[in-house]
Amino acid sequence: MIVSMARYVPQGCASLKDGKWDRTKFMGSELYGKTLAIVGLGRIGREVAKRMQSFGMTTIGHDPLVTPLESKAFGVDWFTLDAIWPQADFITLHVPLIPQTKNLVDASVLAKCRKGVRFVNVARGGIIDEDALYESLEAGHAGGLGVDVFIEEPPKDFKLIKHPKVVCTPHLGASTVEAQVKVAEEIANQFVDFVNGKPLHGAVNAPSLNAAMKEEMRPWAVLAQALGKIASNVGSTGSKQHLSVTVHKYGRIIENDCNLLLTAALIGLLEKKVPTGINLVNAPVLAAAAGIKTATKSAAEGEFATPSVHLEVVKDGESHVIAGGVAGNVPLLFSIDSAKFQGGIPLRGSALLFKSAANDKSLGSLIEAVSVFNISIVSASESSSVIGQPKWYLILVPNEVESADKINLSNATFVTQITF
Repeated sequence: MIVSMARYVPQGCASLKDGKWDRTKFMGSELYGKTLAIVGLGRIGREVAKRMQSFGMTTIGHDPLVTPLESKAFGVDWFTLDAIWPQADFITLHVPLIPQTKNLVDASVLAKCRKGVRFVNVARGGIIDEDALYESLEAGHAGGLGVDVFIEEPPKDFKLIKHPKVVCTPHLGASTVEAQVKVAEEIANQFVDFVNGKPLHGAVNAPSLNAAMKEEMRPWAVLAQALGKIASNVGSTGSKQHLSVTVHKYGRIIENDCNLLLTAALIGLLEKKVPTGINLVNAPVLAAAAGIKTATKSAAEGEFATPSVHLEVVKDGESHVIAGGVAGNVPLLFSIDSAKFQGGIPLRGSALLFKSAANDKSLGSLIEAVSVFNISIVSASESSSVIGQPKWYLILVPNEVESADKINLSNATFVTQITF
């Protein structure tokens, strides 16, 4: 598509077949020295980068699940989306169609792009606002479009397709004999790997999915998500524009890459704030779109004797750290800020979280007070007392408690009900 647009191959072919010899009409441009922006640096985006680098193109890109250091390893300079648009001569899109990528390229984005910019969309229809791009082509701002996918297939509106600066095909991306055989083999092998508990390969832009499929990493992912759920209820709710999230990994956890832990923590932290659903694929995208700053850090040793994960959340300047670990396959809560839970608390099932001023309420009196509401209790734990900080209580219950927010106790505040 890129080569066809740059050298007007389809247009020249059609003109010659029409009996015309218009060499000057189809004056093209070289790819050498031009800048190609790749939005989506998954498997396909990386292969595109490799091939276009052989033409001498400068490759830049963006992917919320790929770090600048990782993209540098395959020759792509990582930029934010806003920084990419004005730099590129060609822009190719390799992202899934989700709410965050629908009309990703709209009139406002087109206005930021260079005059003459050419787009390629062979991923999914709907990522480009077709009406906005048509108007940009008509105005002479956009220089071309190579497209294999459409909002509606087969299309009913051929206005954009018939534009002279558009190179188009009827969704032929995988329409080769070899590709069909490979797809069939990959699907079969994926099922075999899944049944055998092996990691999945080829998930679009989702390295966290591969890590999550490793049996030894699943408890750590569950732990990180549980810590995120607790963190979302500790302290002020905070505005998303002033929220930063850092995952600290201490000790030897099987997976060296902290991306899975960070992504899982974001799911727990944001799940109640995202009505459309949040998962391992879209969590980093949603967090970035909301302006949430994220980071990961690792160290050989921490304050606990066993490997641990510390989730640090700063909301509007108020900082809280929730820490935990894994025993066997069971996630454990170690501490909330400086208040520690001796031995760790298993995070499974449903739980009621309370807090009180240090030493204001004993665990026994809290259990007695909660029992008045006819709530069955599986276990109850209290944190250590820290001067100037609240004391925390976690009561595990067999089932979710209806109207738990109406529990009113003297000297203890009901914080939230959490299902792990």
